[in-house]
Amino acid sequence: MLGFHGVIKFWARKPVELILNEVPMKIDVVADPFCGSGTTGFVGLFGKSDQIYLSDLSSVSIFITSTLLSKVMLSEEIFTHFLDFCRDLENETYTIGNYRVNYAVWMTVLECPKCHAQLEIRSMPSEVECKRCSSKMAPRFFYFKEKLLSISLEKNGDFIKTCDEKTLSEYMKQQDGLTSKYWYPEGKFSYPGSGIEFRNGPHRTLEIKEIFTKRNLYVVSRIYDEIEKIWKIDQKQGDVLKLAFIASLANATKMIPHAKSSGPSWKIPRYWIPNIREERNFCKSFIRRLKVIKAFKERLLNFLRDYEVHTVYENPSIQYAENGTNSKVVYVFKSDARDTYEILPKCDFVVLDPPHYDQVDYYELHYLWQKWLYGKLGDERFSDFDYWKYEISINNRVGHDFGYYEKSLSEIVSSYVKILRNHGRLVLILHNKDRTVLEKTVNKIKEGLHGVKIRSKVSWPRVTSSTQGIHGRRKFLHILRVDKIY
Repeated sequence: MLGFHGVIKFWARKPVELILNEVPMKIDVVADPFCGSGTTGFVGLFGKSDQIYLSDLSSVSIFITSTLLSKVMLSEEIFTHFLDFCRDLENETYTIGNYRVNYAVWMTVLECPKCHAQLEIRSMPSEVECKRCSSKMAPRFFYFKEKLLSISLEKNGDFIKTCDEKTLSEYMKQQDGLTSKYWYPEGKFSYPGSGIEFRNGPHRTLEIKEIFTKRNLYVVSRIYDEIEKIWKIDQKQGDVLKLAFIASLANATKMIPHAKSSGPSWKIPRYWIPNIREERNFCKSFIRRLKVIKAFKERLLNFLRDYEVHTVYENPSIQYAENGTNSKVVYVFKSDARDTYEILPKCDFVVLDPPHYDQVDYYELHYLWQKWLYGKLGDERFSDFDYWKYEISINNRVGHDFGYYEKSLSEIVSSYVKILRNHGRLVLILHNKDRTVLEKTVNKIKEGLHGVKIRSKVSWPRVTSSTQGIHGRRKFLHILRVDKIY
């Protein structure tokens, strides 16, 4: 609907149609304390609801939801400025002769720490044997190098792929001449203050700068520097630019595998570097995303005009809309789902779509976005890097086991059932590859519910998306529906 989910990739988001199918007949007040990227809010805007309450533990989710649903449009002046800015930057960084670079293909090369022989690796084994000195050791003990294999070039809409040594050498020489003078986030992919590594693969802990090529780190830092100049003057316009930036950021990283079977995207929910990968033209990716957001906002405002979005990142204090208001009001605020029900009014429809078991660690996935959003200017909305301690998921690395997850969900469902109006509905959405695990969780939740009508169904997701799991590994979708009838 209106291309809502096409604006930014968000892991395990549910189809708009799935939420729409669960909406009860009478719906004035809607709440979603795991709002993610705002799907429930989007559905509420097109329904008959007057008040929509969207919250999340992650400030990145609050940012995405509020910026997506807001009525703020990027001005034509700023849009044109970035078209020109990126065109000039593209000429500097992604141009060879009369051709523009679409993408370059790189390969990981391991250098033996003993004899310095180099080994081309197309798939990363658990142990590597040096062909020269016969040393055997885990990949993390080798030096990681890179080799440029080919370049996809574009001219007047025509594409060619070249492995010409002279062209490859010119491209490498162009990169060597780039010196970044602009800010980019420092740090490793690990939980702050704990030393616990993110789930980033078996080889080694990565620093943020390591998932970018030198060229693309130069490009993204320059573009973000320009964005912060706008944001410092006009935060609302700057936020739209920041949304476009994080929505396209993965295409600037080394995380894009080179494969004929699918287009460029962030394939799996962790930070990793595939052995054969693409270095995309980030100027093109960023402008494409700006156009997508611009088109989405235009369609949204063509359908909806009479609504307001209020956003709070700290100490949520909600002024409830008075009865009889003609304007829809969307409240977006940062809050722990275990506490949010205490400040909500009575609701007609509550959606609970928590992180699903150990499938997705949202803190880890949001970390890269949040580090950029905090920025050189220190945007205080994104200063909280400790909320991982309270994330509701199964993550044994930080002490969150199945018991913690199950207990948290049971308490949350019971709490939100209490704030349902008569004939109100709560919907809990879970998915897992093991149907037995789902049933165990749901049975535990049902034990704490009394005096309500409970229905549940288990099915395979019909819509192909990240709800179906990584690389098409299908997972059961379980919907627990609770109707409050006195």
